[in-house]
Amino acid sequence: MKAALRKKMLELRRAVVSGERAAYSRRICECLRTRFSGAHATVAVYLATCDEVSLDGFIAAPPPGLRLAAPRWDAASRSYALAEIGGLDPAALPTGRFGIREPGPDAPPVAPEDVDAWLVPGLAFTASGRRLGYGGGYYDRFLAAAKPSALSIAVAYPFQLLDSLPAEEHDRPVGEVLCLR
Repeated sequence: MKAALRKKMLELRRAVVSGERAAYSRRICECLRTRFSGAHATVAVYLATCDEVSLDGFIAAPPPGLRLAAPRWDAASRSYALAEIGGLDPAALPTGRFGIREPGPDAPPVAPEDVDAWLVPGLAFTASGRRLGYGGGYYDRFLAAAKPSALSIAVAYPFQLLDSLPAEEHDRPVGEVLCLR
């Protein structure tokens, strides 16, 4: 059931016209700048694939006081770990595993328990915070290691918000879904 739903949601996301994707991403980034204005926090962001809501505008010009981190593939552990990306042009970041941009090898590591807020990608979400990811479990592991007080915010297009989703014991919900109408 999850595989079929993933395929359907990927098709819907790919159908978003690039101009609409860019305009929606700008609006999301404006909301995030407002949300984190005046905050002194570490925020874990994702680096979008070509059809995800892009956080590049937020990453390129975050509010003062934010420390940004993003996933970077760690070959030794065969998983993702976080590294700082503050002050970097997201478009200039190297491409890593799965064709996803990531911080370079010299970027300082960031521990998941040091993150105050997580901006989480996915394929589908419910209003109650259930999340359908890509199937690798990477964000489930990040969220499991997060400190209890950390915010977790999924970023989505309106069509990604569904009434229900299948869930398994290891699936970690998010605290809220940022979805603009």
